[in-house]
Amino acid sequence: MVTCIYVQPHNIYGAQPSLPTAGMLYLSRSYLVPRNMVPALQTTHSYRLSHTVEKTHLSPLQAAETAEEAHTAAKCIYMWLQTVLESSRRQSKQNIRCTSLLVISVEHKMMQQQQATQPSTYNEILETEYDIITVEGKRGDETTFTPKVVSRGSEYAVYFRTAPVSVLYSKLGEDGDALGDHAKFNKPLDQACATLTLVQGCAFSKVTQTMPTLLENQKKTFEILKKQHTDLMIEAFNNKKVKCSGKEKARKKATGKLKKGGNKKPTDEQINEAALQIYIEDSMDSGLKELTWTNNGEENTGEVLKIKRKIRGVRYVKPEGGTQKERTLVETLPMFHRGNITGEYYEKKYGDYVPRNTLLIPRVRRNFYTTPMMYGSNLTFDKDIVVLCEPKKRKSAVSKPVIFFEDEDADTPSKKQRTE
Repeated sequence: MVTCIYVQPHNIYGAQPSLPTAGMLYLSRSYLVPRNMVPALQTTHSYRLSHTVEKTHLSPLQAAETAEEAHTAAKCIYMWLQTVLESSRRQSKQNIRCTSLLVISVEHKMMQQQQATQPSTYNEILETEYDIITVEGKRGDETTFTPKVVSRGSEYAVYFRTAPVSVLYSKLGEDGDALGDHAKFNKPLDQACATLTLVQGCAFSKVTQTMPTLLENQKKTFEILKKQHTDLMIEAFNNKKVKCSGKEKARKKATGKLKKGGNKKPTDEQINEAALQIYIEDSMDSGLKELTWTNNGEENTGEVLKIKRKIRGVRYVKPEGGTQKERTLVETLPMFHRGNITGEYYEKKYGDYVPRNTLLIPRVRRNFYTTPMMYGSNLTFDKDIVVLCEPKKRKSAVSKPVIFFEDEDADTPSKKQRTE
């Protein structure tokens, strides 16, 4: 199926223009078209031809199933453009000179090589209301109670789709192993995580022009995630079923602070009110933190989102030939989805990291945690991540050839003969 047509400047020396993107098969034949054949082409160097060609001429090309059918349809468009040129010449009663050529290249998608994907895109964080509830669970024989962020009206923790945010750092693996920080920190596989560190801002002017509310939406996203952390801490402190050593420590601190301030006999209500603020202040927000980094030689300080996803997870799977499901460690790697002009998504493969400044739309979830030494919340991300825009690959600099000479004796100037 042909998805779109590109018009690019043709090199007058005969070299074909570069046609990027892996996974695409471009037709081997090209049709040269005068730049002034269509008036819109006068002011642009590269654009999609479908903005100019009538739909009646494009429909056979879009319906083409094979490369040969696409060639035939493209040739029909070429003949139609020639008719347009002749008509323009007759109307202007002058010979229109062709100063440069354009090459029409038909992008032909090989569906058998790459199948379309369907990423989860629901629960927009700016539109989805949430509640904080305490959920009962089991850890071995022990009954646990954990505060969770759920969508309003439900009892299930959900992932929220953020506004597009920029990549600062990332760790997807090492030497192409796709095992996150497994090798870096010598972690067991069931604890290894892929990590993305994301910041506000956008390095692409076209994106900010097309999405004028992007920066404001990023700011609101950070504010909502910060509020979710605070709301989780309030629920954990106020719900007596939630076990956390930090609550008792906060009460002791609050009592001492109130007595130091002159209140010798504070009431339980006063202690709890002061302890709640201390409990929130002493909590650890592992998902949203202050960070300093260098960008183009300049030092920047700001808030970043640090989101993680385990690359292995426990699932109950029925083994081949078995009758009962067994507890199995399976891959839970993230999948990146890149959209195209037709609205379809295709998987985008990355190596050990995602390039800096890439705009991503992850789906994240707040999780409360408590240990004997600390407590707080972190941010984990869902399997599906949409890639909105990424920086172009820089061309590698051409290295100069090495000049090599073998060592040899240096030439010494001969002594001048003495003359009397």
